[in-house]
Amino acid sequence: MVIMTIFSIIGMQLYGGQFHDFPEGYPRENFDTFLSAMLTWFGVTTTESWVDQMWNAMRPGVTYK
Repeated sequence: MVIMTIFSIIGMQLYGGQFHDFPEGYPRENFDTFLSAMLTWFGVTTTESWVDQMWNAMRPGVTYK
């Protein structure tokens, strides 16, 4: 749980606010708030939603800082 908390905070710093410009709307897996970052990391570590997160990160609308 401590490791997931640390990686959620790191994800918020790196990817927070990056998944906004999608034509079909705002994705559920994002790193804007701590709760959504924890849920995203939980989905990735349990291999439930890692494919959706990967495709969202590879989209051309995503610009990194």
